[in-house]
Amino acid sequence: MNTPVSQPIPCRGETNERVELAPYTITAGERVIYGQRIRGVVRLVDVLSRDKPWRRQRRDTGRVISQENVELVRRGMESAQAFWALFDERIVLDMRLVPDSDGEYVGRVAAIQAGRQYWSTFEDYHLDALELIEAGSSIVVIVRERGRGRGSGAPFERRWAQVWTFRSGRIVRWEAFPDRAAAIRAAGRRE
Repeated sequence: MNTPVSQPIPCRGETNERVELAPYTITAGERVIYGQRIRGVVRLVDVLSRDKPWRRQRRDTGRVISQENVELVRRGMESAQAFWALFDERIVLDMRLVPDSDGEYVGRVAAIQAGRQYWSTFEDYHLDALELIEAGSSIVVIVRERGRGRGSGAPFERRWAQVWTFRSGRIVRWEAFPDRAAAIRAAGRRE
């Protein structure tokens, strides 16, 4: 809405009449702000545009959150910087099962340093998400990793799994697993 906060929001119409004030769009979808004048006070309600104004609808919020997390994983897989941007300040990065890794890292700075150290040992490095599996607040990611060792030049390719756990749009825990089944079990899902 282009109306500055310091100015009153105009509300045309009579008392109790509902008026659409401002449609806008966010990543979760299109939304609309509606205003209703009640006893001289304007009440604002922000609703999804597909919802009927002033009527609450039941939504499967778990499914919506899970879909948002899937999109965050897709974004995080685009680059190391995009991945790191999703880290919570108190992230736990569990790399104990990642070859050539030192173990578990706590905190955003330590996790980023661990990632930089790990990826610096490779040339022509690629990490591709082959499958994303929803598991509540977590997403199981089956990956294919390939590249060449920086020192040896030896090519490698391996498949393994990751579990990304989210809270409020941030990764709070990231874990590596040797295979799909182990990651799915750890995320609390059955195959």
